[in-house]
Amino acid sequence: METTCHNINPMHFEDCEVRYVTDWEVRATCSVSVSVRRGDARVRSYHCDTQKVLTHSEMPGVCPDCPHLVSLHDPDGIKSVKEAVQRFNKNTTNQNYFILKDVGRIEIGSILGSNLFYAAEIALVESHCPMGSSTPPEDCRPLCPDRARHALCHSTYFLSKGLDSVRCDYYPPMNSTALGAGEREPICTPRDAVVLPRPPAVCYCGQPPRPQKGPLYSFQCQGSDDEIHPICPWPRPRETCVCYRH
Repeated sequence: METTCHNINPMHFEDCEVRYVTDWEVRATCSVSVSVRRGDARVRSYHCDTQKVLTHSEMPGVCPDCPHLVSLHDPDGIKSVKEAVQRFNKNTTNQNYFILKDVGRIEIGSILGSNLFYAAEIALVESHCPMGSSTPPEDCRPLCPDRARHALCHSTYFLSKGLDSVRCDYYPPMNSTALGAGEREPICTPRDAVVLPRPPAVCYCGQPPRPQKGPLYSFQCQGSDDEIHPICPWPRPRETCVCYRH
């Protein structure tokens, strides 16, 4: 069962609240392979089927006024996320710029039936770039995961008037040891760092065809529902997929 705690939250997962079904709860049915040797149990592999508990046709019967989930690639949804990150970085109390780590979900709803809005849940990670740096935040590298502060933000964006609000919870770094004189922060790049906009892609495994024009990026795993994040099989297959922009 999915909880409301993003994986950047330091809270123990057993203390996290399970997401309500009317908040588009997601569940996974998993097949797990475990080996036991001399009383030592170890997980060898797992494969999960990740799905929303209610479909778009079922949700209105439970919550007629609830917003609907939209694709994590939705152009207007992505635009709302980019503007939320830009507003976040105008907070002068931060020492460094923050960059996008993950888009958790994007919802679309309406007020009085016509005023459409996007509500997004995004995770941010602290970067190397100090506030006021000449380097654009989107070009900054994240601090190492154990040394970076993180933030989980919820934004609201109206199609009629643009970004309305950004509300964030901060999480302190796991390693707060001060650097010594002349010592620099180590360079780290998390695998799950996100670059916006994330383009629609076609995935080719094995021997890829001739690359098309435009940038490419690694695709960790692909689910059948582009509104939610699938749980990737573990261990990850040795053969990787390379995705090319249309």
